[in-house]
Amino acid sequence: MQSSTTPLSPTGFWSYTSSDDTSSRGRLSQLRRLLADELQLRLGRAQMVHIFQDVAAIPHGTDWRKEIHKALVASSFLIPIITPAFLQSEMCCEEVARFREHEKEAGRDDLIFPFHYVNVDDLLRNEAHDAAVLDLLRSRQWIDFRSLRLKDPNEEEVSLELAALAHSIRAALRRSTPQAAATSAATPFPATSVPRSRPAAVAIVELSPPTAVVSAPQQARTDTTEPEMVELRPGRFVMGVPDQEEAREQLPMRDRGVARPQHAVTFRQGFYLAKYPVTRGEFARFMNESGYRIPKGGFDTWVVGNGWQHSEDHDWRDPGFPQTDQHPVVGVDEDDAMAYARWLSDKTGRHYRLPSEAEWEYAARAGTTTARFWGDGPDGARRHANASDLSLARELKAPSDPWRFFDWDDGYPFTSPVGSFAPNSLGLYDMLGNVQELTQDLVHSNYNGAPDDGSAWTTADSTNDARIFVARGGGWSTDPQNLRSGHRSCSYRGIREAYTGFRLVRTL
Repeated sequence: MQSSTTPLSPTGFWSYTSSDDTSSRGRLSQLRRLLADELQLRLGRAQMVHIFQDVAAIPHGTDWRKEIHKALVASSFLIPIITPAFLQSEMCCEEVARFREHEKEAGRDDLIFPFHYVNVDDLLRNEAHDAAVLDLLRSRQWIDFRSLRLKDPNEEEVSLELAALAHSIRAALRRSTPQAAATSAATPFPATSVPRSRPAAVAIVELSPPTAVVSAPQQARTDTTEPEMVELRPGRFVMGVPDQEEAREQLPMRDRGVARPQHAVTFRQGFYLAKYPVTRGEFARFMNESGYRIPKGGFDTWVVGNGWQHSEDHDWRDPGFPQTDQHPVVGVDEDDAMAYARWLSDKTGRHYRLPSEAEWEYAARAGTTTARFWGDGPDGARRHANASDLSLARELKAPSDPWRFFDWDDGYPFTSPVGSFAPNSLGLYDMLGNVQELTQDLVHSNYNGAPDDGSAWTTADSTNDARIFVARGGGWSTDPQNLRSGHRSCSYRGIREAYTGFRLVRTL
């Protein structure tokens, strides 16, 4: 691997098991060739792209272990094709571990691009040949190829995914210094309790539809007020949920139809969305500098030892459970969030605002059509979301009802530091769980008449209340049934809750 003081060469290593390639009828080899072509297209003629694959590169009769070692040393990036067979393979785990050593020597940790070919979320650490390799791969933002693996590699949907990956590889190769590389990887799974420090640079994402990959956060910068943002390019998606999703999740009849009918939304202009919800520390700075005041009272919270209650004593500084400045701010309503956005806009000279409901769902889905951005089932929440689990059940002194609680204990009964769980494929953290997030939209009973251009639905009618706004994403107390990309909730203006926060959009 080259020194990280100069751009890296476009030489990669395709790490996979031959049995998986055989089972896929050679699709893995074909994908490798298509990715190399896509990366070459983006780099032009100046540098020739080579992605090493053992079956295509090692001459017969040579020492294949030596050849693989030479190829790993010469490679600037690694693409491990993650399957159960891969993680149980001694050789594949060794390839990842060796490349990681070269990556560390170069002062980088953004050059491994895990490519999830099948669902491996349920694989336990003791089922992998090397548990440390499994932890490493889970710490890196990954490419979700599971829904595309049976498609013809030449189909447009597959080409878009490979184009997004090539864009991310090209960006990583051109980062010329260790400081420019992502020097703080995404939180390993299971999430630790160490608060994540947060950067403030803008991460650019190329997408249409939104399937691109963003590297893990950079080191924190404390000299700026602006949040780190991800750019979402113009695109189109289907908003809402299908009938079969509501039936599968066994929603009560009173809750069905709220996120229907499904309808196409087209974004003709892109936007930036914050990687994280606004933290308590960021909100405190706003309160201190602006002089803004939130009236006492009107706060609903869970107070440790006393349960849910309407509180005159608790507020965003002390919501009734422990928080640090790295936790998302809670106990804010629409007026508070909009005041924060105006203050930040005035301070920076850029236009910040709350997202529309369509913008939020476009970003949360990240190109997926499943109930959650990791798949239809709720189990992936263990990696991606701080929601209602056994840690909360313990605080509530409640039985571990599977309809109410996820069947694990992540150590966070209430909010967690932002970014403590894995992001979606756009590099957006806490899109599901931790806190439900405010949007600009007024509540309507369904999507009949909803805007189709991504704008907010801000008109009230006889069936809705101009004081009630849509909130999305669920929070630390959300049950498995409702922790979904299409689930809609609400928040009343003037009522502040211990599970409601917000993140911001910045206009282009």
